[in-house]
Amino acid sequence: GLRSELRSQTIFVEVKTTASPSRNVFQLSLPELQFACKPGVQYHIYRVYGAGGDAARVQVRVVEGLREALEQRSATLCLAI
Repeated sequence: GLRSELRSQTIFVEVKTTASPSRNVFQLSLPELQFACKPGVQYHIYRVYGAGGDAARVQVRVVEGLREALEQRSATLCLAI
């Protein structure tokens, strides 16, 4: 991930890519999730669709504050076994 300091607040950015134009499922490790959910941590996820293909078709969706997105149910977690 990337780290950016903006207005004395550190924002951590994780970029998850897929060649698919619509695949919205990706892996998130337990350490990533634990860190993202720490109080005071601003952990953003940038999901890049269509990576490696036609640049005109690339789309990016941003989840600002993973913990907050989970609390507000604008993002969900899945478990695969």
